[in-house]
Amino acid sequence: MCYVTGYTLVIPLSQNNLDKTAGAVKAGQQLNPFAGFDFTKGNWQAFIVVSPSDFTDLHPSIQHHGCIKTGDRKVLMRMKKDWKFRAIGGDMATFQSTFYVVRNHKVMFESGIVLDKQRQGLQNPQYGWMEPVDAAEIISTCKQFKAVYWPIVFL
Repeated sequence: MCYVTGYTLVIPLSQNNLDKTAGAVKAGQQLNPFAGFDFTKGNWQAFIVVSPSDFTDLHPSIQHHGCIKTGDRKVLMRMKKDWKFRAIGGDMATFQSTFYVVRNHKVMFESGIVLDKQRQGLQNPQYGWMEPVDAAEIISTCKQFKAVYWPIVFL
C-alpha cells in the first residue's frame, strides 16, 4: 500500500560522520559549524526538510515545500563563510524541521532548524540551541535552495 502525503519523505540511511568532538560550548560563544568543511572537494549537498507543522510560521522568503536542497558550491561556500551562530546555552524544544549537510552520500552535519518569521536557528546535540549572528544572511541563503520533487530521498 502506498500513502501519498504531498510531502517528500527523507530517510537518513547513510553512515554519518557527525562531529562528536565539539565539546561543551558556553552561552554567548560564537560558532561556525561549517568551518572545517571543504566544500570544494567531493559531492556536497545541503537539505532542509520542512515539517508541515512549520509552514504556518515559515519565513515568507523560504519556499513552502517539504524538502529543499542545494548542491551549488557558491551557496555552500556562503554558508561556510557567513553562517555564524551564538550559543544560547540551552535547548529549543519546539523545532520540527531538520537540516542536513551531506558529502558523498554521508551525513556530515545534522541539526534541527527553525526558519520562522520571527526566529531562526539551529539545534543539535553538539552545540544546543544556536541563534544566527545575522538572521538575514540565513534567510537570504536559504532562499537559494530549490524544491525537491522526489517522493522519497535517501541520505
